[in-house]
Amino acid sequence: MKDASASFLKVRSYAENDIDMAMVMFRTGGHKLVYAANRGLGLPSMTMIRSKAQITHLLPSLELPTFRKLTHNITEIFGKSRIPLPLCGHSILIDEIATEERPVFIKWLNSVGGLCREHTKGLDLRMTNVPVLHNLADALFKLIFAAGTCKKEKAPECVELIQALLDSWRESPDGEKRHIP
Repeated sequence: MKDASASFLKVRSYAENDIDMAMVMFRTGGHKLVYAANRGLGLPSMTMIRSKAQITHLLPSLELPTFRKLTHNITEIFGKSRIPLPLCGHSILIDEIATEERPVFIKWLNSVGGLCREHTKGLDLRMTNVPVLHNLADALFKLIFAAGTCKKEKAPECVELIQALLDSWRESPDGEKRHIP
């Protein structure tokens, strides 16, 4: 019995190069390429890659991004690397992202997401009680007919968003203080 079960468990240790190679394969070719490389070349499996991967957890904004959310996201992107990076400039690239406007439940925020900021301003998107859900449902019914595709944001709201981002970058310990403006 022990011999039979021993053949099912193959304990392997991998060099850092093997894990890096499997990660590159995953990023370029997906999980099927990693599976093939694991079976054919003995490279690490998806389970091993996931356990070693550094995952970025960005907080989505259901409204105008707050200082706390922006600094959290700056830290997630710029603050995890402890390798000294050369000082360099940064650019802000802003583009409208077309999304299918439909409500989705965001578990870690206990909120409804997937809706445009312009039409949900002032609405409580957190799922706290039944009256809040009824108010949200009434508002969503109106939104569906008000704007199928939402291009309602004007320049002042865009300026407000950019200013919030710049302020957060300036104040974040992993933003301007660690990297130059």
